Amino acid sequence: FLVPVMAARTEARGIRKGKEAGGWRAYPLSSSLREALLNAPVDDTHERGTVHHPVTPLRVPEVLDAQDLIRVQYKHLLLDSLRHDHGEHRFRMDDAHPHCVSLDDFLIYSASTEDSNPVVLFDSQLGRCRRTRHLVDVEATLGALHSDDLFELLGHDGQWPPHRWLIIGPRGSGTSMHRDPLGTSAWNVVISGRKRWCCFPSGTPLDAITLPSEYAKEYNRQHERDEDPQAPKQAIPFTLDPQKRDPWGGHLPSALQWFAEVYPRTQSRAWPAQWRPVEFVQKEGECVRIPAGWPHVVLNLDTSVALTYNYCGRDGFREMWPELCEHEPGFARRLYRRIVAEQAFELRDIAHEIPGTGLVATEALREDSESMSEYSVPYAEDSPSPSPRGSSDSDVNEDVSR
Repeated sequence: FLVPVMAARTEARGIRKGKEAGGWRAYPLSSSLREALLNAPVDDTHERGTVHHPVTPLRVPEVLDAQDLIRVQYKHLLLDSLRHDHGEHRFRMDDAHPHCVSLDDFLIYSASTEDSNPVVLFDSQLGRCRRTRHLVDVEATLGALHSDDLFELLGHDGQWPPHRWLIIGPRGSGTSMHRDPLGTSAWNVVISGRKRWCCFPSGTPLDAITLPSEYAKEYNRQHERDEDPQAPKQAIPFTLDPQKRDPWGGHLPSALQWFAEVYPRTQSRAWPAQWRPVEFVQKEGECVRIPAGWPHVVLNLDTSVALTYNYCGRDGFREMWPELCEHEPGFARRLYRRIVAEQAFELRDIAHEIPGTGLVATEALREDSESMSEYSVPYAEDSPSPSPRGSSDSDVNEDVSR
């Protein structure tokens, strides 16, 4: 009797406001279809490795056994421990807006929600809070998974773009089809719960694994903004870039929506073999590594607690550099100066080879006259500007959603 009453109060306290801040949309999904999607069998024949022997360089998604680490070092991230120690702490719901909700309230919502698109806690700011810093300072023991992370050249000085998140989501929630931001690779360790993954090779055409435009038009018609009823009816530009929201405030389709409408297409006989997805269920105590550029969708089969970390290895620098120059130019300049200081000449040369990014490298050296005099670096004076969002190093504090 008390659960629905408490859930209603929870909605009033913060969940509803978080939905509004994040532009949350409902998706018409029957309870029977929802359960069918969550209980669907997965042909999981993916070979498991161990976190002590990761594959390098990473070419395809990898699933690793991390049970020993979780048992010994990550007990504080188990759901019961989190509830006991941090139940009153307010966690961030999304990098796109600052709205927060207490863990106690969120867990009440998780236990009772019938939303077809449940919201999740997606907090990248815990490392900046003294009380919760230990919750995300776990990458030290998983250092082998990103031992060649180029971002580490800058140290943890508080000026990184968002790169690690604590994620808590109810059953049926998840992340829509997306690539990891800034051309990075990622690892994700599940502390409790299970996640269903569907990953596509980096060469898969994006329009083949997103919703058809006709559904986007209908979605747009049903969810046009009240404050602009005269706005022209346009199809929602679904995109894998989480920063590009449609003009109506809607988001990418939910994970459940994707599995209901797009996934069957990828299982047909006509689907090209080179675009075949890699599928698996990530169980409690397992760590998943995703190569840069692989689009993927993740569905929570249970209420789940996970930690995810984005990084860039040397083998992925060519893919990461142009995105970093476009979206985080201040951070890119700082990284380039460290690359020159460390005499990583092969990376320096790549930075000047890629069209449209030479100007960022040139500006970095102009800001550091000592590096200019110590190393002879060919300039790209006539390189076109990557149209950065700003020219100051303060840009590094801008949020980059996953």
